[in-house]
This record gives sequence, structure tokens and C-alpha cells, in this order.
Amino acid sequence: MTGRDLRSAWKFLNANSPTQEYETVPSSAWWRCIGELLWADQTPRDAVIRDLQYGPIATPGACAIASTAALMDALKDIPRGPQKASVLTRLAQWWMAEFDDDVAPVWRSDRDHYRQALRAIRGIGPETADRLILIAGALAVFPIDRGTLRIAVRHGWLDLPIDDEQAQATFHSALEGDAATMQQAARMLKTIGTRYCGRVPDCESCPLVRFLPEGGPLHVDQC
Repeated sequence: MTGRDLRSAWKFLNANSPTQEYETVPSSAWWRCIGELLWADQTPRDAVIRDLQYGPIATPGACAIASTAALMDALKDIPRGPQKASVLTRLAQWWMAEFDDDVAPVWRSDRDHYRQALRAIRGIGPETADRLILIAGALAVFPIDRGTLRIAVRHGWLDLPIDDEQAQATFHSALEGDAATMQQAARMLKTIGTRYCGRVPDCESCPLVRFLPEGGPLHVDQC
């Protein structure tokens, strides 16, 4: 299997699946970060969004100086929201140092600069860091969550053990290094991975079943 197979799978998904977007979340980079940290694949309620836009996380500057108690109260209606208060504080402090209080800055540095900086923030792992860079910064880096990893390994697109640079090269090649395409593909693959590619895969129901290698999924017991 090669990146060509991944490219074929993506073309199929793109032609046969609806694009998933956060229709109600404001489009600024800051709010895209908030959306990725707080909601992931879920669609937030409009009322919750409206309240947050006028609360302590409305801007990076406000969030950076807000008390933990104030942030926890603001996030109380979001599943596991209060648990993310400290992470939001650290993200906002980094943001202020990097972009000041601009909610829609241009991310001018290269991806490796942001990868290193975001991964250094306690509570933000490698996949989340890459997702923030892709979704908020619109830089071409592909976030590989557990479900996406399982899909890629079981279809033979990636080999175990996973090499980060090789994984990035594979997705860059298949998706032509285009950030907008990567955003769509990352959302779709994350959703498919969550629904169909758990520890025990449900291949027959999966829209990617036609792209499995002959003989079925690979490395099922190893990922």
C-alpha cells in the first residue's frame, strides 16, 4: 500500500461524505482553538457559544488573566469543560506572548516552531497541538488521533512503529500539502475512526471497507 491508496480513499470520502464544519463557532483563529479544545467532534449549542463570547475566554488577554474559578464557572455547561480551565489559561498565556491579544493573527512561523511551543504546554499533546496548528493556524500539518492511526495502519498506509516524519510525508503527499484539504480529511477520518475503527474494528459498516488490503485489516491486535 502507498500514499496513492490513501489518496484514492480520500477522493472517495470527499465525493460521498458531507463536509463537517463548526457552523456556529466564530471563524477567528482564537475561537477555532477554543472549539478544538472544548468540543472536538461535537457541535456546541448556540446559547453556550453566545455566553462564552462575552465571558472570560472571549479574548486571549481576558483568558490569560482570568481566575481558574471564573473559567471553570464559564465552562460549567460544557462536558469536561471545567477540567480544561488550566489548559486554557496556559494556552492564552502562550498566545499573548506569541500574538498579543489579536484573535485572528497570521501564523507566520513554520509548523515546527508551533509544534514545539504548543506541545510544551501542559495538557496539550502532540495530536491536539497539530490539530490547533491545522485548524486555527491553517498550516499544513496532519493531526493523527488514535482512530486515524488505526485506520492508516490497518489499511497499510502507515507502518508500525509509526515514524512521525514519515506519517506526515504520507498524508502531505496524498492530500497535496493543502491545509484546507487536510482540515476536511482530518475531521472525516477522526469521525470514521471513532465510529468504526475501535480496538475491535467494524469494517463491514465502515465507508472505507473497499480500501482494505486483500485479506482484511492489518495489525488489528497491535493498534
